[in-house]
Amino acid sequence: MKLKKYLILSILLLFYFCLLNIQIFAKEPEIVANNAIIYSLDNDQILYHKNEKLSSYPASITKILTALLVIENGDLEDELQMSSKALNLEENSSNIGMKKNEKITVKDALYGLLLESANEIANELSYYLEKKLNQKYVDLVGEKLKSLGLTDTAFKNPSGLHDGNHYTTAYDMAVIAKEAFSNPTFREIITSISYTIPQTNLTGRRDLFSSHKMLYSSFEYYHKSVLGGKTGFTSEAGNTLVTFASMNQINVVVVVLKSNTNNVYKDTYRLLEYAFKHFSKKIVIQKDTIVDEVSVIYKNETFDKVRVVLDSDFSLVLPDELVTTNILENKNKDFEVKISLPKELHDSVSQGDLIGTIKVYQNTKLITSANLLAQNSVELPASKTNIPIIPAQDQYAFYLLNNVLFYISLACLAFLSYALYILKKEEKKI
Repeated sequence: MKLKKYLILSILLLFYFCLLNIQIFAKEPEIVANNAIIYSLDNDQILYHKNEKLSSYPASITKILTALLVIENGDLEDELQMSSKALNLEENSSNIGMKKNEKITVKDALYGLLLESANEIANELSYYLEKKLNQKYVDLVGEKLKSLGLTDTAFKNPSGLHDGNHYTTAYDMAVIAKEAFSNPTFREIITSISYTIPQTNLTGRRDLFSSHKMLYSSFEYYHKSVLGGKTGFTSEAGNTLVTFASMNQINVVVVVLKSNTNNVYKDTYRLLEYAFKHFSKKIVIQKDTIVDEVSVIYKNETFDKVRVVLDSDFSLVLPDELVTTNILENKNKDFEVKISLPKELHDSVSQGDLIGTIKVYQNTKLITSANLLAQNSVELPASKTNIPIIPAQDQYAFYLLNNVLFYISLACLAFLSYALYILKKEEKKI
């Protein structure tokens, strides 16, 4: 059955090599943006990339990470009081008109941050986190980036206003966005088209609307797959855009960096069309497919073999125009399939037992995996004997009982010996 294992590995590699060479199936979209990526929200697959590891300024899409840090470390019902420091903004900086000493909940502040990109809110939320956690905002960012394995991003402020040392990449932003979107609170906020902040101590109600234009059906580049996202702009960064979208069981985030006002939405539209018209989720290996066999050893010999199968369908997002001819000759090693199984087993095995795993990596990053289970049971002869097995929790009691019985037996023997001695002594007297 080793041949079966290698056949399945070849199939997986085959599909991935097709993915790497998508240009032979569908023409990649032409975009103005300097950096871009289509990134799967389901399994970290990269469906398209352009300068995805090239450093660029993020502008206000920085606020995605600011919001996530607040959600993970703060309390939505806590109250903020706007400080003069937070209100010290650059001219023409985006804001929602907060006033000094105005009070607002963290939850309402997050809507202002993500829907209308309010910079005074970004500042006050960072001060809130620093006070609550007794830690600088940049240090919190550093810890989060490290936990995500990202090394090409550095955020020096919570808003994304220009700083020469404040940068990211399309790839890093996609990973950050995916992490944020996995949080239910973030997802609820970022997918909202509108929100109302109720009257505060200093101002009446505020009606907020998402700045992401692709959510509105009247917009030229409206796309029905769009769930929400975050816009950004500075003169140094150009136009930046993060877009979450879902269609045909495919969930993606599209990141566009260093575009311009006329093309940032057009670029994103073309990337979404490319993703949803040329890719679909395909079952690469079906559940219960035999991947390999593992020998079960008894008395240094093979007693039987366990057939190892997948616990679920193994799916990947792949090009619709998939062609298999000569693709295996491709030497690109961006994708790697690893099957982890023991060389042999030395205990009885029951059907359904976990035996190993199968994992797929893209550029060393794990993108999907599945468990490998025993399809059949193998019971070694030793397991068929009638020798009782004492549960671990009863072993101490069993030990005490054995000792008590031992000493009772010794006492009985001593008594019998003494009795015999007395009887013999009495017989001599007679």
